[in-house]
Amino acid sequence: MQAKEIITSDNETKYVMKKFYAIFTALTLFSTVAKAQQTIRGWITDEQRLPIEYANVIALSVRDSSLVTGAVTDNAGKFLLTLPANSNQVFLRVSGIGYEQRNVFLPLIADTLQLKAESETKTMEGVTVTAQRPKMAIRNDALVTTIIGSSLAKAGSGNDVLKRIPLLSGKEGSYSVIGRGAAVIYINNRKITDATEIERLNSSDIKDIEVVTNPGARYDATVSAVIRIHTVRKVGDGFGFDVRTSAYYWENWDTNNQLNMYYRRNGLELTAGSAYNIDNSLNKQTTTNEVQTANLWTNKWTSDSHSCNTNNNYTLSAAYEFNANHSVGARFFTNLLVGANNGHGDFSTDVFKNHVLFDHIESRISANSTAIPNKSLSAYYVGKVGKIDIDFNTDYYYGRETEYRITTEQSANYANRTVTSAGIHTNKFFATKLVLSHPLFGGSLSVGNENTFTNHEQNYVNQENVVPSTASTIKERNNAFFFEYSRPMPIGQLMAGLRYEHVNSDYYDEGEYSPAHSRTYSQWFPSLTFATRIKEVGLQLSYSAKTSRPSYRQLGTNVEYMNRFTRQSGNPTLKPATLHNISLVSNWDIFTFVANYTQTHNKIMYWNEQESTDENITTLRYRNFKNLPVLTLSLTAAPRIGVWSPQLILFCQKQWFDIERLGSKLDLSEPIWGILWNNTFDFKDNWIAETRLKVTSKGITENSELTRNNCAFNFSVRKAFLNDRLSVTVGVNDLFNRSANQLLLYTNNLSIDTKQEFDSREFYVTLRYKFNTARSKYKGTGAGESERKRF
Repeated sequence: MQAKEIITSDNETKYVMKKFYAIFTALTLFSTVAKAQQTIRGWITDEQRLPIEYANVIALSVRDSSLVTGAVTDNAGKFLLTLPANSNQVFLRVSGIGYEQRNVFLPLIADTLQLKAESETKTMEGVTVTAQRPKMAIRNDALVTTIIGSSLAKAGSGNDVLKRIPLLSGKEGSYSVIGRGAAVIYINNRKITDATEIERLNSSDIKDIEVVTNPGARYDATVSAVIRIHTVRKVGDGFGFDVRTSAYYWENWDTNNQLNMYYRRNGLELTAGSAYNIDNSLNKQTTTNEVQTANLWTNKWTSDSHSCNTNNNYTLSAAYEFNANHSVGARFFTNLLVGANNGHGDFSTDVFKNHVLFDHIESRISANSTAIPNKSLSAYYVGKVGKIDIDFNTDYYYGRETEYRITTEQSANYANRTVTSAGIHTNKFFATKLVLSHPLFGGSLSVGNENTFTNHEQNYVNQENVVPSTASTIKERNNAFFFEYSRPMPIGQLMAGLRYEHVNSDYYDEGEYSPAHSRTYSQWFPSLTFATRIKEVGLQLSYSAKTSRPSYRQLGTNVEYMNRFTRQSGNPTLKPATLHNISLVSNWDIFTFVANYTQTHNKIMYWNEQESTDENITTLRYRNFKNLPVLTLSLTAAPRIGVWSPQLILFCQKQWFDIERLGSKLDLSEPIWGILWNNTFDFKDNWIAETRLKVTSKGITENSELTRNNCAFNFSVRKAFLNDRLSVTVGVNDLFNRSANQLLLYTNNLSIDTKQEFDSREFYVTLRYKFNTARSKYKGTGAGESERKRF
């Protein structure tokens, strides 16, 4: 056995050991005989009496250990086995990725059999051996990090935990998985649509976090990664609340404020929440833009811009559990933009024609946006009828935003110009999702249907007619069917799925249907995952087919005015990209290795075209590329040394790609390397100090080259009071102010060399108080979330 954690005390050293059989502190089996079949029902919990999900329970013949049947525990730790009448001599084998397996012998003739496995503790020469599951392990389709009982349980909020999970990067409820892109987040099987909910989640309430690098068929075909958060089950009625306020300062002030209230009574839960945030940002940029036409045009400009975004949202929800098998709920969310989000930028531009100064332009862009309150309403039913599990969700969303922009240009050699524009975006969608699950052949079969109806309108008006005014509408219907089958086997866990999506996208230009821009897609998306364990090494191999659909802004025909030489527009002829992904995950002791290979067809990238009426004017838009293969590798080490919990992640991303540029091939295959080093120091008296260092090398991604190394260092200290009900965190982000971006974009005849400096360095203070908080009973998983993100 191997030591998992070392704790130094006065005269003794305690080694906390891995031992799976101690996890099963309560295992109760019920056996009944009905007609020609026998049924075994039971549940599995850990030492805290928390259910163990996805444990494998297999019935084997006592005579030759051949497989009779098997099952997988659900999210309540329950399982059901149905045996033939001639299966009197069987035993159960209980196992799970990250645990040692255990055999349980039982007589099936008994009406009721109760078995309890006690936690084993052995003392040997001052060394105490106690059972504990590993902090990180492979479990079925996910890489699991255990939070409860670790230093991460004291991190603060859900965001504070997610920022320290291997393979994840991001902040404030928006996270991506290295090599896979943006992730969809679930809490207790409910899809998160309000990013502030992650911040409202207490780290001490999190049981574990699963990172899925290859999601199966039950997830939308556009979902490339999933984060599943499981919380500790809590009981208790009454009123509770938590309040949090944060202030950030360096070159400007930012603030983040939240209030959440709860009321629980028997099976009823009522919640109300509000968040008010102000985000000020500064951006200094230097850009050199070269376009080779009949002449060589070079634009060199510097800019200094400022924006202020104000957000105010409210959430109301109600959930009711009739009993363990039936629950319903509804949630209403509205997002208010208080006043107007606004920004402005000052630009100083030198224009050269064939290296000779052509013009000098001083310009200012002022923009502000207003929106009517966005509204979303969701409802769910989760139940069980007989052996069938039912999960139904429905969602409605409506939002409208108007952006006004004024561009003033003062030219040294030509006429001055003022360009005013208004862009109006209106989005509506309605979605439903139904999933039915049933035990089958020793495993579990899930079938489902998801329907999404979307209406997206774009209107762009330019009063001076410098660029054309446009009006377009996209009406889209997506009908999806899927199935997933999961079955434990003596050599591991097998999961297979297939999803079919049929999409009708109707395009209207100025109210007239446009067959040339309308599309119909029918695609199959298979998925396959196999997880096993060879001695101390956990292994997972998976494949999935996915799609990446263009956003509605990318599909739009609006032509936005940037300056007198540059425009920006969407492309209604864009096709969805298809991704084929193979992943290998391996976990041993403190080490985790992940390899992802993705082949993307019809990859969507930034490109440019010259205006047919004036080749000196460049329009930036998107286009499809035939093929883009990318390999991503990462290695994580996460030991525990006394009060110090370091985590070191090494990663590399390489693509094989080239483009036609100025009549020749340009190779874009230079890899990107990176290091992420997190350190947590868990001191006495509820003091926690943390550091985070991220370094990213030069390299190329898609058709953009990172031309400088990037580095960011964060530091924070947290102190908890009143049994962790009150906490104070003081920290600094990007202490050395080294996270500036510098990249070079290549197209066929255009290069854009940009250096951006942000106000990323900021000191902050966070105060948080929580009273009688508990896990939400709301179980809705949401429907049509991928469509909402395309808005």
